Amino acid sequence: MPRKAKAASEMDTQIARSIGAKIKGVREDLDLSPKEFGALGGISQAQQYRIESGERVPDLLYLAKIKAACNISVDSLLLGDAVCSAFKSGRAAVTVNGNHNIVAGGNVQQIKTERVVHRTVADVKPGDEHISDKEAAVLTGLVNDVVELEAKLRKDPKGHRAVWGSLNSHCDVPKYRLIKSEDFGKAKLYLNQWLARLNAMPSASVKTPETWRKSKYSYIKANTKEPARAQALAEYIKRYFQAESLADLSDEELGRAYQYVAGLKRRKTL
Repeated sequence: MPRKAKAASEMDTQIARSIGAKIKGVREDLDLSPKEFGALGGISQAQQYRIESGERVPDLLYLAKIKAACNISVDSLLLGDAVCSAFKSGRAAVTVNGNHNIVAGGNVQQIKTERVVHRTVADVKPGDEHISDKEAAVLTGLVNDVVELEAKLRKDPKGHRAVWGSLNSHCDVPKYRLIKSEDFGKAKLYLNQWLARLNAMPSASVKTPETWRKSKYSYIKANTKEPARAQALAEYIKRYFQAESLADLSDEELGRAYQYVAGLKRRKTL
């Protein structure tokens, strides 16, 4: 292989490895497995491993999906903040694995940085001291639901990183797998309340009608398990809406039935 071609090939390999290392760092910061993170980008666990090892360069569709899911710019994802700033100011520099600098462009300034990351490795004890794998899956599902609704209902939606960060802060842990077993209910309630606030937004019934109705059904059924309350609800919807079940109600009527049940719960009547 000619010397120039060999140098170009080595350069491509170094860049791919640099990109893979950066993406792996983002994944670890989010406390997601390769399988979970790969799913966000629409690829398999094996393909995610290939990207992180530098064997595969991520395509634009993958980057776009990760950007949307994690609320992070593609420039920051691939190059890092210092390098992005260099490009924006008319310079070009890429720092790869500490000592290897690859530079391009007319007005060149080499930037050499040594990034030292100190990670505290905690001993996770699923099901014993910390939440079990099953409970972790429940929380992951709720976080995904929150992110999905945020994207549909808010102009400036929270991404996975922000939602996980809020949950971890609420439970006073650095990563969600360290949530204590006894705090699982606390974490689940926090996310369910977040979902409830989103579903209470005026635009929810229009932008996410199916999700909105399901949330109302769930709340009403959970708070009318007592025979007296169930009977009171049945009489209410029959009297005011001439309906036999919640499924017969319009969105407006379902909202009123929801408020009626919430009033019963608040007043602790029946």
